Amino acid sequence: MKKTLSFLLELPEYLMICVILFYWHSTALLLNPVAIVFMVLLVTQLFFKNKIVGIILPSIMALAISFLFLALMSELSESSSFNYKAGLMLVVGLIFLGLSAIASFAMFYKYALRSEDHVLKS
Repeated sequence: MKKTLSFLLELPEYLMICVILFYWHSTALLLNPVAIVFMVLLVTQLFFKNKIVGIILPSIMALAISFLFLALMSELSESSSFNYKAGLMLVVGLIFLGLSAIASFAMFYKYALRSEDHVLKS
């Protein structure tokens, strides 16, 4: 039971690792410096649980998600008709951005808001 609880508490980091792996795979670049830096930071975050990195990473991800959402809407508005490709791009994009946003918010909550509750209770 304790092992399951610890996995659930680390679930945002695992979701963000999956998002970074999907991004890395979709760019088709073996040496993608952005993906490598985020992957190293997330893996080290799983081991060391630094509060500052735990707040900065999801904040950067939230900004990137906002930019990507606007880019998705811009790309959809440029198409003359809503066809199968546009629908597929919308569905995959919203799933990708939605999971990313959920993981980012959960990780931010975990390190910023929840850790303040532990300080107040002590």
